[in-house]
Amino acid sequence: MNRRSTAAAWLLALVSLVACSGGSSSGDEPAPTGLPFVAGYAEVDVTPPDGIAMGGYGMPGGLRNIEGVHDRLRAQALYLANDAGQAFLLVTIDSAGYFWEMGGSGPGVREVRQRLAEETASTVKLAPEQILVAVSHSHASPDLMGFWQPFHTPIPADFLEWHASRVVEAGVAATQAPARAQLFQGATELVGYSGRDNDCSTVLDDTVGVLQARDEAGEPIATVVNYGKHPTILPEANHQASADFVWGYRTEVEAATGAPAMFVLGFEAATHDGPKVAEIDASDDFDRAYQVGKALADVTLAALPSLTESTESTILHREAIVPCPVEGTIAVQVYEMIGLPFRGLQREGEAYVASEVPVTWHKVGPVELVAFPGEGTPEYSLRLREHVVSPLAFIVAQGNDAIGYFVDPESAAADPSGQLEKYELRMGPGPRGGPTVWDAHEALGWFDGGWKAE
Repeated sequence: MNRRSTAAAWLLALVSLVACSGGSSSGDEPAPTGLPFVAGYAEVDVTPPDGIAMGGYGMPGGLRNIEGVHDRLRAQALYLANDAGQAFLLVTIDSAGYFWEMGGSGPGVREVRQRLAEETASTVKLAPEQILVAVSHSHASPDLMGFWQPFHTPIPADFLEWHASRVVEAGVAATQAPARAQLFQGATELVGYSGRDNDCSTVLDDTVGVLQARDEAGEPIATVVNYGKHPTILPEANHQASADFVWGYRTEVEAATGAPAMFVLGFEAATHDGPKVAEIDASDDFDRAYQVGKALADVTLAALPSLTESTESTILHREAIVPCPVEGTIAVQVYEMIGLPFRGLQREGEAYVASEVPVTWHKVGPVELVAFPGEGTPEYSLRLREHVVSPLAFIVAQGNDAIGYFVDPESAAADPSGQLEKYELRMGPGPRGGPTVWDAHEALGWFDGGWKAE
C-alpha cells in the first residue's frame, strides 16, 4: 500500500494540504445539556424544469432530456458541531455528478462551498474544508458536468446558478437553528443487490454504514446511510426525473422514523445490479427501483435498535487539492473533438492534467468520511476501510468532484473480462488516476489514526 509511482510522487510534490480542526460556533445554539453535538437539517427541491439534460447514460451530446417528474429531487444538508467549536456540513444532492469547477461556465462545488462559508459567517464559522458535497449519482437526474450537453454547448448558465443557489440555501438553513444532539452509529450489510460488471472481479463491498443524529428526547433528527451501488435501476429509456432507488430508501426510512433520511454513495465503479435485483417481482421500472430502495431501508431500520452511542465528539478535517492526470482515451477524445466536458484541463506533454482535484477526509465523532473525487472500485473501498480506526467508516464516491473512475491497478491487471480496461480506465482519469488519489490520501496523514496527533 506504500507503492508510489514516479508520476504520483511528482504530483504529490504539488499537493496543497489543509489540516483543519474545525471552526468556532457562535450565536444562537442551545446551551450545553450533556449532549455533545448540535445538529441541524434542511432540504430543498432541486428538480429541474423539463428540457434540462440528464446525466449518466449514453454518449456525449445524447440529449436525453428531462420530460416530466416521477419523484422530486432533493438537496439535503446536515450540520453537526460540538462545544469545542468544531463543525461539519454534509450536503447530498440528487445529481448524476457535480464537478469541482466548471471551466468558467458556471459555479461548481468549489464555488458552492465558498458561498456556504460566506453566507453562514454571521451565525457559525464554517470553512470550505469543513463541507462535504456528495451526489446520489442517479442517472435520472440532471447533468451538472456538461458531459451530456449538445456538442460545444455549456450547461445553461441560469440553470447552474439556480441550482447552486438552491444547494446553498439548504446548507445555510441547516446551520440556522441546530438542536442539542447525540450521534449513534453502526454497520450492516445488503447482500445480493450489487454485482460486478461482466464478472470483472469478485470483490464487493456490501457494507451499509448507518449514522443517526438524535435529539434530547431520543428522537431522530436525521438518518444517513453509506452504500456502494449504482442508482441505475431506471433504464436509459427513462426521461422522468427521479432519485432512482434512493427515492424508495428515503420514503421507507422517513415513514418509519418520522425524520429525514440521507443517502451517501459508496464506491461502485463497475458495480451495478446483483442477482437479487433480477428476482424482484415488479410492475415496472419505478416499482423495481422502489423495491431496491426498500431493501436498503429494511436493513437500515433493522440496524437502528442496535446502534452504538458515540463516546466522543471530536470533529476534524484534512483536505488536499492535487493535480491529477487525465489520460482515459474516451475522455480525452471527447474533450478534444467536441469540447465536453466543460472543466479546466491543461495539456502537459502527451496527457491532460486537471490542476485542481479535491481529496478529502473528515472525522465526525464516531465516523470517518473518506472521499474520492469520483467513482472508486470496491477494492479501493475495502483497502480504505483497513486504515480507518474509528467505529464507523463512510467511503464516499464523488465527494466534492466527479472527474471519473478511479481503478486500483491490481484489479485492472487481474480483470479476466477486460471490462475495466475497456470502459472505466478509458472514461476517467486513466491508470494513473487511482494511484494519484490514493497517494494523496496517504499524504493527508489520517491513515491508521494518524489524525490523533492533532
